[in-house]
Amino acid sequence: MSNRLFKKWLSVAVCAQALGSTAALAEPDTFGLGTGRDGSPEISTADNIINSYAEVTAPLAPGDVTLSLGTCLGASACFAAGDLVMVLQTTGLVPVPDSGGAGPTDITNNPVGRWEFARVASVSGSTLTLTAPLVHTYAANVSQVIRVPEYVDFTVTGPGRVIAVPWNGSAGGVIAFLATGTVNNAGELNANASGFRGGQYVNDTTAGLACTGLDEVSAAGGQKGEGIVHARFGAAHTGRGNMVNGGGGGVCSKSGGGGGGNAGVGGLGGRSDETTDGGRLVGGMGGHALTFSLLNRLTLGGGGGAGHGVDGTGTAGGHGGGAIFFRANRLDGAGHLLVMGAAGGSSGTDGASGGGAGGTIHVRIAGRGESGTMSLEGGSGGSANANRVGPGGGGSSGRILYYAASFGAGRFTTRGGAAGTQLDASASGGRAYGATQGANGTPDVRLKGFIVPPVPTVTRPAQDGATGNRPVIEGSARPNTTVIIHLDGREVGRVTSNAAGAYSFPVPTDLSEGSHAVQVAAELDAVQSVKSTATPFTVDSTKPATTLVSGPPSRTRATSATFDFDANEPGATYECSLDGAAFATCQDPETLTGLTEGSHTLEVRAIDAAGNVDDSPASHTWTVDLTAPNTVIVTGPPSRTQAASATFDFDVEVAESGVTYECSLDGGAFAACTDPVIFTGLADGEHTLQVRALDAVGNGDASPASHTWTVDLTAPQTNITSGPSGTTPERSATFTLESNESGVTYECSLDGAAFAACTSPVTFTDLVDGEHTLQVRARDATGNVTATPATRTWTVSPDKGNPGEGITFQGGGASCSATGGDASLLLMSLGTLLTLARRRRRRS
Repeated sequence: MSNRLFKKWLSVAVCAQALGSTAALAEPDTFGLGTGRDGSPEISTADNIINSYAEVTAPLAPGDVTLSLGTCLGASACFAAGDLVMVLQTTGLVPVPDSGGAGPTDITNNPVGRWEFARVASVSGSTLTLTAPLVHTYAANVSQVIRVPEYVDFTVTGPGRVIAVPWNGSAGGVIAFLATGTVNNAGELNANASGFRGGQYVNDTTAGLACTGLDEVSAAGGQKGEGIVHARFGAAHTGRGNMVNGGGGGVCSKSGGGGGGNAGVGGLGGRSDETTDGGRLVGGMGGHALTFSLLNRLTLGGGGGAGHGVDGTGTAGGHGGGAIFFRANRLDGAGHLLVMGAAGGSSGTDGASGGGAGGTIHVRIAGRGESGTMSLEGGSGGSANANRVGPGGGGSSGRILYYAASFGAGRFTTRGGAAGTQLDASASGGRAYGATQGANGTPDVRLKGFIVPPVPTVTRPAQDGATGNRPVIEGSARPNTTVIIHLDGREVGRVTSNAAGAYSFPVPTDLSEGSHAVQVAAELDAVQSVKSTATPFTVDSTKPATTLVSGPPSRTRATSATFDFDANEPGATYECSLDGAAFATCQDPETLTGLTEGSHTLEVRAIDAAGNVDDSPASHTWTVDLTAPNTVIVTGPPSRTQAASATFDFDVEVAESGVTYECSLDGGAFAACTDPVIFTGLADGEHTLQVRALDAVGNGDASPASHTWTVDLTAPQTNITSGPSGTTPERSATFTLESNESGVTYECSLDGAAFAACTSPVTFTDLVDGEHTLQVRARDATGNVTATPATRTWTVSPDKGNPGEGITFQGGGASCSATGGDASLLLMSLGTLLTLARRRRRRS
């Protein structure tokens, strides 16, 4: 990162830090490279202490803002308002493990080694008040507060040296500072042997032999080295078993002490005195390696265990290395960073002590990093100036985190301390006589410049919006960065943004109804942005109620339908389900198209701004009817009638409600008509009625029912086309009748008698002499009768013809013959003669 870009970043970071968040939330590591408030000092002399330290004397919990402190050590300035401090739990592992347990020991989720920065608001006696609450818990009497200078540039010249106040069981052991500019180190930052203390040598006057205990009574066992178990260090804690990263002591007789542990395991102490105790492999066990992330933990090197002695020539175990912690924009210079463990104490004729483990270096540079040696070596085991008595084990290497955007020169020494020796090279195991070297370490060095991630945004819930009681928090952040979610001032979870920078966090537990606020921060390599401005929102778990305002009628022929709906909460959205399909987003109003014939049901449910879904959707059922009714004429006039009115009754083939009718008479326009319908004043002639039914939705019968009939009001005319007329002697008569209409029937009246049905031809017989008159009338199919019947008059007479022509009478008897003439006249004449003859006989 260029200085210009870094200064721009710094100005933003300082501004954001000064503004803070909208609530007094716990204060994570948002301090970046500091404020530069302590200027740009130059160190040109030896043994300068830049930090102040004080024991925390009362337990601290998340949210606490006051700290009770013990005696202040180090720089004379001690603490003042505005200072940046580091709160560090240096030791105090609980529960206390057994001596000599298996390692390594993982403290990733343990308070030991955890630290955080805080800003001092005020100081009153031994009480510090912070500007923001603490994030973590810290145990009393094993935690410390360290003042952390905030420089612009920090220069250490060739002869200059900065040191730490050595750890005293309560405080010390750490060099820590921040620099917004360049750290130019041509001298030393030296925390050698400033870490956990070595076990003290105690002369054993009991003359005991064959000791093996992981925990021995003093002074049958040498004192264990100090580590992260504060409760197991001191004169009462002896024996060969290590106590986590503190090396175990030698045991009777004259075995060596174990080396302290940190990045790796400490070396094993040498064997017991071969002459008096058989050279048994019972030296102090090396301290454990610790497992944790250097991004958020800081530890001191474990102390070496003391060797066992009976001659009063032994010395203490080596102290572990301290810790160096700083961040800067740039690191220059060929100077050294030193956190080496101290060598174990050597002895005359007693067992020697174990070396201290190397400490910890935590250096993060925003830009280029260049330095001389960074040395984290473990202290070597102490040597015995005698034959076949136990040397001390070497301390393990310390650990280093060194991140920079680019690197120049630099060298790391992460060797474990060498095992001590005794004088006899021919002894079992050679001069080391069972003692071992401390483990080497592996530096964590990365091309990764120090970055304070930008503040994430919150896009959901909306500002002053409403949510359900388990809202989803969404927004954007630096890609692939941890986003920390705070609700109402408390962290509720973390999520990692994706490659596009988006993040989404479902709140895992129900929130109470009412007002809440969310803030988010980004975390990258244990450094956080400041929190975002609070986004207030309201939790609303009440489900909305949906109302269907309008929709299609219950029956319609339309294949589209428009619905208007509403909810009892503003800003609601809607989901619709048609005919049992899955609910899907819909709009208000919603128009459905392409509906098929049949019954349909639309369900609509509202979703309020909080995401609550109406669990009793509004529903509307309707039928799309595209089938026209089929019309039938039930009754109507006969096909021919003389009625000038006609009544029709009609119906539909399949009954349905709401049917109406339209009629068309004689090709006229269809018009509404009732059932039944009566037509009056009909003209003479043929008529046709068409009737079509319309159902309730307007479907009309495309093939109307039809009825044709004739109104016939004209009487037929009748003619007698053949038959007798004038005078005739015939006593039967046949007449042929005719009418101007087809299909008529005839009625005849002879000689004034009542008319009676007759046919054509009609024959009358046995007619008497005299005049006869025939009247004939026609009756058509509709009952019209000829008003003026056809008439024929004729006379039946026997005298019709020449009387006597061809008649011959022969005497005696009466006989006659006739020829010619009309036979009927002859008969009539004969009849007359016979009558006259009878009258004469009566007279005579």
